[in-house]
Amino acid sequence: MKNLLEHNFVSHYGLTVSVTVNVVSTTNTNFDLKDDMVLIYPSGNGVAKYSNPSLKEVNVINYESFFKSLPQTFQNNKDNCDLIVYTSDKQYFLLNELTNTKQEYVPDFTLKNGTLRTGKRNKAISQLKQTLEDISNVPDIDSLIKRHAIKHCCFFNAQAHAPIGIIATVAFNRLSFMNPNGYKMSNPDIESYDFELWEFSGNQTYLL
Repeated sequence: MKNLLEHNFVSHYGLTVSVTVNVVSTTNTNFDLKDDMVLIYPSGNGVAKYSNPSLKEVNVINYESFFKSLPQTFQNNKDNCDLIVYTSDKQYFLLNELTNTKQEYVPDFTLKNGTLRTGKRNKAISQLKQTLEDISNVPDIDSLIKRHAIKHCCFFNAQAHAPIGIIATVAFNRLSFMNPNGYKMSNPDIESYDFELWEFSGNQTYLL
């Protein structure tokens, strides 16, 4: 994936720029991710939480850093997600968008408990969709992605909250116990690329 971004992606879009993509890998049973240059952190110290009981080799690329190194003319009017995560056995290929944003509620007199402000969620989905489109348009990257059995776009929020469409108090993070491995969401645009959209919050963990 490193070589495909550095060469095939840049060439496909006609970008006259030299870029270097760093890949960080782990086989740890449990780990967290942040969207920085370190990327992989001990469990409990990051935003995106992963469980890796089969000890797969998991590779992480800071896609946002790569994207921001491209010419501004290419970046204009485009969104980007934070990370690309994939396993060396070609089982998992994942796009990650990470945030640490508290939920906001706005008054809605038709609902007893108010209504959820979904701006950050919608923005994250837009970033995931744009990245999926941009990398899938590159034939060699698209070919690599299709060789992976499980393909997900994942939105991780370190703040515990109820999933979209549910108005609920998340006392003591109980939704993480009810659904410890996230929520599958419907999104036809993402599904058209043979990906699924998943959302994780609080202690919800992606299980490899």
